[in-house]
Parts: sequence; C-alpha cells; structure tokens
Amino acid sequence: MDHVCNNRETEFTAPMDCAKGQSGSGAGETGDLTPPSVPGSLSSTSEMRALHLTWIPSTDSGGSGLDRYFMDVSTNSLFNPYLPGWAQHDLGAALSTSLTGLSLNTTYFIRMRAKDVAGNLSTFASLTTNTLADQDPPTVFLISPIADTLYRSALTVSVVANALDNEDVTKVCFIRNGVTVATDTVAPYQFLWPITAADNGIHSWTATAFDAMGNRSTTAGLPVTVNIDVLSPSTPVLITLTEIASTTVR
Repeated sequence: MDHVCNNRETEFTAPMDCAKGQSGSGAGETGDLTPPSVPGSLSSTSEMRALHLTWIPSTDSGGSGLDRYFMDVSTNSLFNPYLPGWAQHDLGAALSTSLTGLSLNTTYFIRMRAKDVAGNLSTFASLTTNTLADQDPPTVFLISPIADTLYRSALTVSVVANALDNEDVTKVCFIRNGVTVATDTVAPYQFLWPITAADNGIHSWTATAFDAMGNRSTTAGLPVTVNIDVLSPSTPVLITLTEIASTTVR
C-alpha cells in the first residue's frame, strides 16, 4: 500500500519519504528506521509585522542522513486553519526563516520537525510567540495658516495638517485655544474656519494625529490674530458756508 504525504495537513504517515524525488532513498532502501532528533532551541525575534525564526540543527543517528525541515504556522494552537503557505512549509536544510506580512500584536503558534533521507520524521519542536504592538506615534504638523498671520476682514481660513504614520493615521483633531473644534479622518486633513468679528483676539491652533493603536502626537501651537474693525464710521458733519465764515479770522 502506498503512503501519501498530505500537503494540506501536517500529520505525516511515517515512515515514508515525503520528499521522494527530491532526496532519494526510502527507509526500505537504507534500513534506517530511526527518526532525527527534534530541532533544537526554536526561537523568534519579533517585529511589528514579522517573526524571524532560528533553530539548532537536528541530528540523524540512523545513518541515512538529515534531509530537510517542515514548518507549520497558525494563529491558534489547533493549527486550524494554517497561515496561508505555512502548512508543512518546506524549509529545505535551512536553519532560519522569516515570516512577513503578519498582523500587529498577534499570537502565532509555530511547530516544526526534521526529516531524514529515509523519510523518518522527528517529533515537533514548538513555539508560541507574538508580533509587536505599534508603539510609534504619527508625525503631524500644520501647514496652514501661516504662524502670526493677522486677519483684518471676515473670511474662511483653511486649517490644514499633514500627518504620517508607519501604519495608518486614523484621524486628525483640530484644536483651537485648547478646544477640539473638528476631526477629519481622510487626508488631506483640514478644517474650514469661518472668521468673523466675534473671533477677534489671539488664537492658538494645534492638531493631534492618532493611529489605529491609539498612539498620538500633537503639533506645537500656531498663533494667529483676528482684528476685524467693528466700529461704524462716524457720521460726517455738514458745515455751512456761514459757519465757515463765522470762524474765519479777521
């Protein structure tokens, strides 16, 4: 009866040669029925969206020689489902590998085993590890209005911020004199400020940017002044020729 290595599952039927056609002899040809040792010291260096894995090589005492390693990765301990492309992922004879494009601050379950040339499989080496959370705040600065601008007439001013993040900016809040007056969630981040005489005085604008993890940063205050004349012009006084003549020095 033929043995089959199911490429969709990690449970091998052993002894068998899952890499037959890649590495040659099977157990019947070599007489090797001894599985390799478990890969040693499986460990991970974590980043926000990547895991870098290393291990100590297995040894094979059965005589056929060490062939390759297989690795499974999942986000749950039952390994169902697998991370796409990481069910019995063939690592060849490498002693390190990297998982990239992962989710932030997420737990990953990893297991790997060695296979010798005869097709014998070691027991699993296992590791549970996490990617890092994003702790880097966005960068934000106000690009409009220009600091120390003086407004003398009623108009609408665009208050504009530029915000960047290593992941995503989720929102920018516009704050005037310590009070949030608007929030924008789509770049370009801006608020239209209608200025009237009621705004006369000095104003300090800041902007605060947030990312998906709640990290935030705030600009320095940007001062502007509104000074719209609210006094009505005085009424002209009509002076008659007689009045002019009476004030003429003689």
